[in-house]
Amino acid sequence: MMIAAVLPLTLLVGFAIWAVTALESEWNQAARDHILDIHNNYRKNEGGCQIDKMEYDMDLEAQAKKWAEGCVFEHEMVKGRGENLAYNTASDPENDLITSAAKGWFDEKYDFSRGQRGCHMSCHYTQLVWDNTNKVGCYSTRCPNLGMSNAKNAWYFVCFYTPMGNMVGENPYELSCETPCRNGQTEEDGLCVGEAIIPCVDEEDNCAAWQKMGECDNNPDFMETSCRKSCKICTSETEEGSETDETPEKGSETGGSTEEGSETGGSTNDGAQTGGGSESGKCNDDNEHCVAWAATNQCHVNPGYMMKKCKKSCGVCKETGTSIAGPDEKCVDKNENCEEWAANNQCKVNPGYMYIDCKNSCGLC
Repeated sequence: MMIAAVLPLTLLVGFAIWAVTALESEWNQAARDHILDIHNNYRKNEGGCQIDKMEYDMDLEAQAKKWAEGCVFEHEMVKGRGENLAYNTASDPENDLITSAAKGWFDEKYDFSRGQRGCHMSCHYTQLVWDNTNKVGCYSTRCPNLGMSNAKNAWYFVCFYTPMGNMVGENPYELSCETPCRNGQTEEDGLCVGEAIIPCVDEEDNCAAWQKMGECDNNPDFMETSCRKSCKICTSETEEGSETDETPEKGSETGGSTEEGSETGGSTNDGAQTGGGSESGKCNDDNEHCVAWAATNQCHVNPGYMMKKCKKSCGVCKETGTSIAGPDEKCVDKNENCEEWAANNQCKVNPGYMYIDCKNSCGLC
């Protein structure tokens, strides 16, 4: 039986100390080559453009090894890193288990729709094919008892990625581009190699105003990507007015972040949380700029921060008699698991997702 861990919400609630030692591992160079080939074959056959060719990364493997040997089936949620997990209780050959795990991730494609807000039930697939993710490192081991599951003698498989994918509101890749690869890259076997040169521009009209409000520091996950020029992440001193992208990664929904949005292993852009909320029970704005931010739609663009720091301006508090749901938007739960997630404190732990898709269960109506 193959099981895969799904983001954005890895709702494995509860804490325990797992004293489990991995039994054995058959991970070797053949396994590395196999999983890398699988990733690149899936990526080049997607029919997209400007998709990077993946390279195998031993540092990511070391991180995956350390996590896998802990024998706990949950995401580590490290910011800036994507994560895909799977386990299998079968005793098949290593390459067969790897192939089956990757196919399970990729088959989530059939739950994916272009333009959807987040990766939801297809986060493994989107991380696997995310266009600018270009490094992967994996590890597998056998666990006598796999924590956070009922599996015995389980083959546990962990893959980590950089840059992480699953940015909320973005597609994993584009279907039509002016050039097959980004500026600075070359095409190799249907995929792109080399460092891309990213234009030093602002992608949002309000970047300059947000910079003056201190958002480059308050909300770096969003600003460092969307407002590169205003935040002085880059300079336009080169001949073409651009430079190689060396900025920190946004969080994501795949695995891999401590906030939502990174839905990979998760998030982070949309769900970025830059601090705790106002004192419980008080309907206040904690920042003097909340009204202005709310007026520029930040309650929806950046709910992880706004719902905590700008409760009054976003209409989150029950005593205001208002709701984050707009006048034409029904205040409903969009996922059948919302009530259970809310009961497990996910409205506070993962507001970037919950305040959008589980409004009713989070009491925002």
